[in-house]
Amino acid sequence: MKIIQLSDLHICSTPDQPPLDRRERLRQCITSINAHHADADYCILTGDLADDGSMASYAVLNEILSELVVPTLMTIGNHDLRNNFQRSFPQIPKDENGFTQYGIDGDGVRLLVLDTVIEDKIYGWMCSKRLEWLERELAAAASRDVYIFMHHPAFPIGLRHHEKIALVQSDEFVRICSRHGNVRRIFAGHVHAEATVRTENLSMSITRGVSQHLLFDQWNPHAKYIAHAPAYNIILIDKAYGDAVHFYDLMHESPLVGEGLLPPELEWNGEPG
Repeated sequence: MKIIQLSDLHICSTPDQPPLDRRERLRQCITSINAHHADADYCILTGDLADDGSMASYAVLNEILSELVVPTLMTIGNHDLRNNFQRSFPQIPKDENGFTQYGIDGDGVRLLVLDTVIEDKIYGWMCSKRLEWLERELAAAASRDVYIFMHHPAFPIGLRHHEKIALVQSDEFVRICSRHGNVRRIFAGHVHAEATVRTENLSMSITRGVSQHLLFDQWNPHAKYIAHAPAYNIILIDKAYGDAVHFYDLMHESPLVGEGLLPPELEWNGEPG
């Protein structure tokens, strides 16, 4: 199973000014995905889809996403407005309480897409209803591997800037997932930086995203951003060996400085060492 993760698009209804043209950055990602990953099962967008959550911005996003050949799933982030998003993308499922979260079966695994938004706040929030939904879904998945997609990282990631904008119910989230023991990996956005984090028996991968990139400074409470290359994650899931996450950024302007060609006589052909 192959999944592409896009995050933090921040599309606006009005065109951007250089050097950060977020519409063009998203189009570059879509062109790359269509060219190299048209065989993916899903492209999952993990929130902050529109910068202002307006219907006009979602209309622009809808138009750009129409160019993507891979089936698309989405959830919302802190910049999104739930009602406007759901009206703009009625095909995206909701749970019984109206939250943008749902489960998808695929190739022997279960994908859970979560809603971690409390509107008008930057930090993540999972109320008791959403946590109860997660508990039921993990129980129903039983022994199947579960992969979770959400906007806010599920637990601390070691950046001071992130401490005040993290998921408030992180401890309870971790307890629920650890208790069931079937969560293979969690995928998130929100941070605008790539990271791999582990707590207890849970692994989490965070993608940099499409728009601006966080300038890394572990102890600085104030975020600084640069217009680095847009990026996405390529997630490969195989029951035989597990999963692999490939981080890919679109540094088209970088010069080629070398090329590795492996001579056939150096390839392992099965003989003992």
